[in-house]
Amino acid sequence: AERQLGVRLAIDGNDNKEYDHMLEQSKTLAGKVQTSPFNRTDAEIIYREIWLASVGYCLPVTQLSNKQSKVIQSPFFNAILPKMGFNRHFPRAVIFGPSKF
Repeated sequence: AERQLGVRLAIDGNDNKEYDHMLEQSKTLAGKVQTSPFNRTDAEIIYREIWLASVGYCLPVTQLSNKQSKVIQSPFFNAILPKMGFNRHFPRAVIFGPSKF
């Protein structure tokens, strides 16, 4: 795979290099979140501005399975959810569902 505008694309359609990079990025960011003192507002800004931007940029051109996506998200969500005031075992569908509900 070669890096193309921030995404690691392979000619054969194999997304393993991108998956490995995203997983490492998630673990690194999770470690930084766990060791940093900040409030709920700061945690939400980190989630929306840093996490969604870094992970969401690659998704339209990659073909990751649901299982791979969950593995990538797990380290970061286990670190950021307590900082946002949620139990990390609380259902994700409720946490990330529409705010009007």
